[in-house]
Amino acid sequence: MKFSQEFLDSPWRIDRYESGEIFLNQKSYKNSVLIHKDFMEAWSIQSFDQVTLEILKNLNQRNPEVILIGTGDQIILPSRELLNFAQVAQIGLEIMPTRQACRTYNLMAQDGRNVLAALIV
Repeated sequence: MKFSQEFLDSPWRIDRYESGEIFLNQKSYKNSVLIHKDFMEAWSIQSFDQVTLEILKNLNQRNPEVILIGTGDQIILPSRELLNFAQVAQIGLEIMPTRQACRTYNLMAQDGRNVLAALIV
């Protein structure tokens, strides 16, 4: 599915997502990625069951107001431990299939929100 929007605050635009591949600024990536207005980097996580409390704490050290985790092509419910951490840390935590996470990142970035997308490809 193709996405298209103009951005003011983020140099990263997610053009589209296909199972096993994400397109950022017209370049293809076949690995999971972390995207924030200040950086884009490879993410070693390959499936949601690898996302631990420690991983979430590391993501939160980047000081986002919202963390979006794209789970690939599946709908997966987070553990109570991850949800409790987000509540105590007072950050937004949204977990959804990667296609929806891509759309959500684009919308939030366009609105100037401090969002970190952790996208499992």
